[in-house]
Amino acid sequence: MPVGEAAPAAGNVKRECANCGVIRSIRAVERERKASRDMPAYMTSDQYLNTRRYSEPRVGPVFGVTFGPGQETKSFVGAAGNETMRQRILEVTYEIVVLYDDGRFGLIEQADRGALRVGDRVRVVDDRVELAPRER
Repeated sequence: MPVGEAAPAAGNVKRECANCGVIRSIRAVERERKASRDMPAYMTSDQYLNTRRYSEPRVGPVFGVTFGPGQETKSFVGAAGNETMRQRILEVTYEIVVLYDDGRFGLIEQADRGALRVGDRVRVVDDRVELAPRER
């Protein structure tokens, strides 16, 4: 240590972490799953299609209008289908924006959010955001 410089106090030593920062935002993103084109041959055969005991699921756009005495007329657009179908078609990922200690911003996309919240102190390891260990 050069002459004239004071040694840092033990409690004031800041650990350097190039990939540490604070979560600025978390956003859920829904995307359509990539459809697998590898359908088993039996599922497209006439023998299979003719033996099913149910009809094709009703899926598609829905347009509607509400009206009646004493009600405001409103129109709406939606889709028909159920939650199971929605889960098969869509996948949810999370975009997490991190403000690193050195002033950089990073956008990390991962499949689960875990216990992460905006304002949490985190570190990025292998393109994944995790809570940073608490300093003592």
